[in-house]
Amino acid sequence: MSGHYDMVVCWGTGWGPTPYYLYYQEFNPAFSATKIGETAISDYARYTNPLITAALQVHSQTSDPRLQKQAMYTIERIILENVPFIPLTNRTTFGNWSEAQFVGMPSASNPYSMSTSNVLGDINGEMIALNIHLK
Repeated sequence: MSGHYDMVVCWGTGWGPTPYYLYYQEFNPAFSATKIGETAISDYARYTNPLITAALQVHSQTSDPRLQKQAMYTIERIILENVPFIPLTNRTTFGNWSEAQFVGMPSASNPYSMSTSNVLGDINGEMIALNIHLK
């Protein structure tokens, strides 16, 4: 998108098992365009904030869940206070699996995939196919 608009309705460009993936894709200045007329990969509003950029770095550089959560809380607070970002749907994703004969499906304790696809050509389907195995 080149930025020639007053408002846009679109889907988030980042997704994954935690909010980090959406925030990384939507608010990382590397994906934004600095000038109206230039095409942005994401961050179509061209909103950047050094505190969000720093929180994204903290999250990506640690495996400590406490620090990662704090980074997400920082980003969420800034977005709530400063960004005219209105979710129109919760985009719920879930999968139903039978483990009668197979194990290794995505779960709350092992969320390696969004678990929304039954299509093997989809990246989630491929990840699931590579991780399941016979009981």
